[in-house]
Amino acid sequence: MFRSKHRRLCAPPFCAKNLSHDSIKCNSECGLVNSSQASKVCQKLTPAIKSIRFIEVEGLEKMAERNNLDLKIIFLARDPRGQYSSRLKIYDKNNTGDVKISDFQKKMIKYVCNHTKNIIEKREASPWLKKQSLVVKYEDLALNPDDKSKEILMFCGLNFTEKVSQWIKDNTESRTRRKRSGTYFCNF
Repeated sequence: MFRSKHRRLCAPPFCAKNLSHDSIKCNSECGLVNSSQASKVCQKLTPAIKSIRFIEVEGLEKMAERNNLDLKIIFLARDPRGQYSSRLKIYDKNNTGDVKISDFQKKMIKYVCNHTKNIIEKREASPWLKKQSLVVKYEDLALNPDDKSKEILMFCGLNFTEKVSQWIKDNTESRTRRKRSGTYFCNF
């Protein structure tokens, strides 16, 4: 479904041509992914799953035991005030004409805050979850991407290399920073 989000699936052996930098062509020109071939290729890699949905943490330990997984879980938590401020800029009633958006955003932020609080409480109450998980504050990651990334990689048993550091630098510096203008000007 999200094939074009995974460069490896848009290049040989999964695609006749290397279309890893052209998501439109990747989705339209590459055939179906051979799941057994993908399984073989992916076994050589460090598997990682990014979930932007809230999960119920209670089932993670059972799943890890059942499948013999050395699961490392990273919870990315963000100060709800920052989320609210960010969302208001995107869904500004003056730009959209919808005055209900502000109330909706407040309810969503409250939900996110309560869910995050529940996850943290469950983590603190579970010795397994405490050992297998790391809580990373979004604001800390934004202000110190190198340091926090090093901490995350060490937690996962991976190395922090100069190549990783350069990738972080290339992907966290705002493209508008050099121009000193733009909505997304960042100072990190």
